[in-house]
Amino acid sequence: MARRMLPRLSVLAIFALGGVKGVTIRHDVPSSSYEAMAAQTPFGSFVEVTYSSGLLQRSGGGVMIGDGWVLTAAHVTWGSQSAGSVAIAYDGIDYAASQIVHHPDWISSPSVGLSQGSDLALIRFSGPSTFSSSIAQNAPLIGSVGITLGSGRSGTGYTGSSDDAGTILAAMNLIDRVLPGGASGSFLVTDFDNGSSFFNSLNQPTAPTIHYDDGFPGLQNALIPDSTSLSLAAFPTTPSAADLFDGLPDTFLEGTTAAGDSGGPLYVLNPLTGEWEVAGITSWGTNPLLEDGLDRQNSIYGDVAFYTDVAQHSDWIQSTTQIPEVSSSLLTLLGMIAFAARIRNRPFPAATRQATSPDQPTD
Repeated sequence: MARRMLPRLSVLAIFALGGVKGVTIRHDVPSSSYEAMAAQTPFGSFVEVTYSSGLLQRSGGGVMIGDGWVLTAAHVTWGSQSAGSVAIAYDGIDYAASQIVHHPDWISSPSVGLSQGSDLALIRFSGPSTFSSSIAQNAPLIGSVGITLGSGRSGTGYTGSSDDAGTILAAMNLIDRVLPGGASGSFLVTDFDNGSSFFNSLNQPTAPTIHYDDGFPGLQNALIPDSTSLSLAAFPTTPSAADLFDGLPDTFLEGTTAAGDSGGPLYVLNPLTGEWEVAGITSWGTNPLLEDGLDRQNSIYGDVAFYTDVAQHSDWIQSTTQIPEVSSSLLTLLGMIAFAARIRNRPFPAATRQATSPDQPTD
């Protein structure tokens, strides 16, 4: 596999890493706004995951899903020979892992791509279970707002992931694609647009078609369809952060994942229950607007992020963790209550559902 399709992973180093936290954000919005969104109660289940082996350390994110379990990306804990090599950090406290379960369809390799839609791992640990997030049972609609949390490098859409320190940030984005990831699952896909002038790397006229990795046949066609792609420019209205949470700014806090963010959650609002659910897990990313080289992974404007669609793996998650699934009747009841109580300042953009198949990517 060519090196340009590196996973959006974890930071690798021969010495212990410092606190490298964040996602890359808009250049015209202060990072404090993204920090405030990360501090919202629905996202209190975010954790940091660290794999250590001798002088080697690999860091990523994860999310508590109840009863002492954390969901993360398989490549974050890839190579671990025992649960003792993995630690979970939450609220400044480190907790030891007692069990690691990789998805049975995961290919034991540090490289990920469109052929590995099962980039998931479950970690059992002895930490708190006060905060936990529910797993989405259905893939989100195209055009849905997703909120991702990161514990990796940070920066802006112009500088890229340039900062080695900061705080945990949360960023908004629109889900533009649901792409098949082989027989083992699918990816939810977002691209990083500039808030004032659009950088639509999912739009055919703006992305060079000659710089795609030969190791991923079909990636060019998957990301750049014949028709105009869905991205921020394709939606006339988007909700602001203030529409979602009181006290946040009245702007769309767009961002993307960066090195060290692998395993972190992508949350989507369930319209029936009013609950923010985990719809994706950060897997990898690339920038189709750039030439070959490591800069394609620098998370500047035009970056495309890929999240493992967890709804397709909910049966595996539930069977492994024994966390019960909420019944459809209860979801309906809760949804009616939540709908009656919820007040929105402005509507979400119209979302569309588009079918996917292994042979035909979503436009």
